[in-house]
Amino acid sequence: MEISDRASESALTHFEAGAAAMLKADGTRVTEADRAVEQLLQAALTEATPDDRVLGEELGQVGHSERVWILDPIDGASFFARGDPNWRIHIALQHSLSIEVAVVTAPVLGPRWWATRGGGAFKQSRPGAAARPTPLAVTNTLDVAEAVVDAFPEGCALPPPGGCVASPVLRTWVRVG
Repeated sequence: MEISDRASESALTHFEAGAAAMLKADGTRVTEADRAVEQLLQAALTEATPDDRVLGEELGQVGHSERVWILDPIDGASFFARGDPNWRIHIALQHSLSIEVAVVTAPVLGPRWWATRGGGAFKQSRPGAAARPTPLAVTNTLDVAEAVVDAFPEGCALPPPGGCVASPVLRTWVRVG
């Protein structure tokens, strides 16, 4: 989580300065911030866990191990480039083809979600030192009308031109605009 916080601060600096998105060969978008944040994550994880492999969306793979850190430095580069706060930093640890730890941080919006195999899933406001984590739960129903899906922060405060409306069918917030 400390490495995710460092990546968040770097990404926020780029976000506040503005970043243009470019198209990659596969047609997806990338910004200079994607590469800078991945470089920071790769260096920090390699220093902290030198025997592990690091696999990033932008810079590829470093090292050889069954333990691999999987990175998406800025998930939502098109949002990022147009100044929309709905982008995330993703870090996961896979060991022997099984995800053991995952951390998703939303630097502008504030929350961080994480899970550990066998340890549960949680949400916490950033910075984490002052806020207590909230355990997340899974709805135990097969009936969509009874399911609860929550994908946006309380109140869904998104800046124009976005916004959100409550969906009576899913009992969640749906992004519009």
